[in-house]
This record gives sequence, structure tokens and C-alpha cells, in this order.
Amino acid sequence: MGRLTLLDSPGNRIGLWDFAANPVGIMEAESTSTLDFRPATSSSAGRHEAIGTGRERQGVASRELRMGVEAWERTRDGSAFGLYGDAATLRADDLFGETSELRRVLKAPRIAGVMSGRMPLFQRDRMRWAMDAFYGLEDRNNEYRTLFSNAAGEYLGKQGDLLGPPDFFAPDQYFVSTLGGGASFSYRAGSWLTAAVGGRGSSSRNQGDNSSVIHDGGTGEDRPYLTLQTSAVGRGVPILGPGTARWPIEWGYDGRAWTSSSEARWVFTLKAGINQEPFAGRGKLLDRKENGIEERFRARAWTGPFELDGSAGYWRREIEVRPPDAADLSSFNRFITTISERDGADSLALPDSIRQNRSRERVLSLAYGATWKLRRGLLGLEYHYSGQKIEQTVAGEGPERRIWDVRSGMEYRCTGKLAGRLGYIYRSDDRDLLSANNEYTSHTLTAGLGLTPARSIWGLDLGWAIEWLRPDFDDATDPRESRQQMAAQVHWVF
Repeated sequence: MGRLTLLDSPGNRIGLWDFAANPVGIMEAESTSTLDFRPATSSSAGRHEAIGTGRERQGVASRELRMGVEAWERTRDGSAFGLYGDAATLRADDLFGETSELRRVLKAPRIAGVMSGRMPLFQRDRMRWAMDAFYGLEDRNNEYRTLFSNAAGEYLGKQGDLLGPPDFFAPDQYFVSTLGGGASFSYRAGSWLTAAVGGRGSSSRNQGDNSSVIHDGGTGEDRPYLTLQTSAVGRGVPILGPGTARWPIEWGYDGRAWTSSSEARWVFTLKAGINQEPFAGRGKLLDRKENGIEERFRARAWTGPFELDGSAGYWRREIEVRPPDAADLSSFNRFITTISERDGADSLALPDSIRQNRSRERVLSLAYGATWKLRRGLLGLEYHYSGQKIEQTVAGEGPERRIWDVRSGMEYRCTGKLAGRLGYIYRSDDRDLLSANNEYTSHTLTAGLGLTPARSIWGLDLGWAIEWLRPDFDDATDPRESRQQMAAQVHWVF
């Protein structure tokens, strides 16, 4: 339905679970036990004309596969337990040079378990608790390969020759494991307000590796996170004058703040030749500190078949990187200096030293829309805006990105069991307001269907989208890109 995100629908309601992703709201999200499977796949491909050759050159290619699952058991005494998670595989190919490509492969499974119930002995009908634990893995691998070339052009994603990494010191493989958990509590003051507060702690082990037959290098970092969350949802009817139409209002708020502080270590060794000592060392790489906040608000008002929706969000993250003390003999910066002073060393092949840097990223998003519910379907229209700005001590200001789009969608119930859906999106994307020739426009068509057999415990939803993207400026290479996405959901009710 044109990827409408604001209208009231199953799985997209303003609740502590659907909106705020707070596990304390799982019991109220549905009235029965449920099981969902959500397979999805997406792909993209972009091409342009290589200047001076008249041949086609592929500039981007990607493929993603994902399987999500969500299962909840809700009991008559008001408790709930279950799990959710997904497993994803992503491969993205991009141009790295005139004759080479960078191939990135990501595998990321994750799983989380949740228990929730009423507070014992105290305000059982108003207070709830929830506890969750989660575990996730990320396996990232970067490969550098030559482009595949034929008479028509040069293409990505083929079995080109494997090249060595351009930098011996920067990891080209990462393995990240994350373990964490948390607890939340909610209090229902009435239909007008349900508030929740909770906290989560997690620790990620980040290991980087860059190895070959003549060298071996790696990095390691234990990165802990502490997150605090406050959520609130409610509904009511504003007091209006006599004879004025009544517009019930439903709203939700979710806020999060997180902090992290960690130290990264390094190790490296390189063969230096016969009867020569190898380049080797280990020690401290850098100190890292991160702080961030995220706030989201959403509201809807309706009367009869009409519904008005709106949302706003703000996200900010600050990261500070500090190099080791200059007197630290094991620091990476001192190792780089020592290598450059060694006979036969090529300083052009050495990476930059670690420099102190503070980066700040801010994102502001706004959306509003309207929905008209018909006898056998509905029509929806939404406007979305997003602005992103990045500032760094080393690189300075930018990029500053602005995106806006208009989305329209419709659903028509063809029969009592089958519903068809169509949608369209027009998007404008300026990837950097501070520089020219970064403006792109795209058109997206979506289609789908929903199947809910009568007196059945299961339902099926299918969706498909295709997007065409072109530059909104004169470009002699005439770049063009297309993206596709398919998704499904099988929903069982017990």
C-alpha cells in the first residue's frame, strides 16, 4: 500500500509493543496466542556509461535474504512469554576503483526471549513487568576483486580475481557477538494513560582481522551499552463546544537514551625478509565514548470513516575517539612512527595515525497523513520528511541530507477472503545540501494481497515493490538504478 506507516492496522497500532517496541506491552498487543513467519528478499542494481568508452559499467549491486519469526503465548491469568528474532544475509557490491570492486557480505542472526506478567501483590490490575534477554551475531567480510569485463561492459558480482586489501592494517573481516537483557515496568492509570519505564544492558565483542601469508593483524574491543527507555500511550476525547464533531485522539511517545565507553586494542606482525626482524607489535588502539538519544511521537484522530495521523522523531548520537597517550610505548601511533623510520619501509603504504575526533549526527523526521475507510477498502495519503546532518572535528561539517516523499495507497476487498493492495511513492533525495550534483528522484510502485480464509486460524499477506532512481541533474554518464523488494507474512492465531 505504498509503504504507508501511519494508519491504524494490525501490527501497526499505537501500543507499547507495536509502537514503542517495549516488551511490557506484548500482552495487550493481541488477545490470543500468535505465531508469525516473515520471509523477505530485496535486490538492487545500478549502471552508468563509462566516460570515453561508450561501454556500460555497473556501479552497484546487492541482494538480501531475511527470515523473521515472532511467537507469543498469552495465558488467561494475564502473563505472556515467547520469542522473536530474525536471520539475514546481505551481499553488496560497489565500485572501488577503475578496475576493481568491493564486495561486502554480512550474516546476522539474532534471537530474543521475553517473559511478562502482572505485578504480584501490588496493583495487579494496573502494573505489569517484563524481562527480556537477547543474543546476536554479525559476521562481516570485505573482498576486493577485479571487475568482470566483456564486449558490452564491466560488471559487478561475478567471479573476478581476488585482490589483496589496500591496507594491511585495517581489518577486512569483523565478527561481532552481542549479549544483553533488561527489565521493564508499566502502570495503567486509565484509558487515557499507560506509562512504562525500563532499562537494558548489553555487551558486544568486536573482533577485526586482516591476514595473509606474509602478515597478520587484528583489533579487539568490548563495547558495553546501557540504555534507558520511557514510553507512554493513551487516548481520549478533547472537550469541544456544543454541536462540534467529536474526534477521539490516540497518541504514543517513546524515548531512549544510551551511553557506551570502551577501549580498542590492536596486534600486528609482518614478515620483513630473510635474516630480518619482523614488523610486530601490540597494544592500545584508541578510546571510544558514545552517547545518544532517540525520541518518537505518534498520534491519530478519527471521526466516522476519516482518520488523521502524524508522527515526529528526533535522533542524535555523539562519538568521541581519543588516541592513546603519546608516552604509551604500546600505542598504535607509536608503532606507525617506528615502522616509518625503519630501513626499506614505504611510508606511502602506512595508514594514518589515530587522531582525536568528535562526530555528531542528528536526524529529524516528520510525517502526516490521512485515511478514508470505504465500505470495501480504504484510501491513504502520507507525506514524509527526513533531515540528517553530520559534523566532525577532523572532516568538518557535512554531509547534510534532506529527503521528502509523498506516498499513496489503497486496499480493496475483492471477496470476503481476499484483499488487493496498490501504492505509489514519489521521493526526492538531496544527499548533500552543501554540494552540487547530489540530487536524486525515484518512483516506487507497490502491490500486494491479503488472504484470510473464513473460520481459519491463519492468514497470509504478500507484498512487492519496485523502485526506479535517476539523478535530478545533468550527468554525462546517465546513471540509473532499480531496487526490488518482496515480503510475506504468515500469521497463525491459537
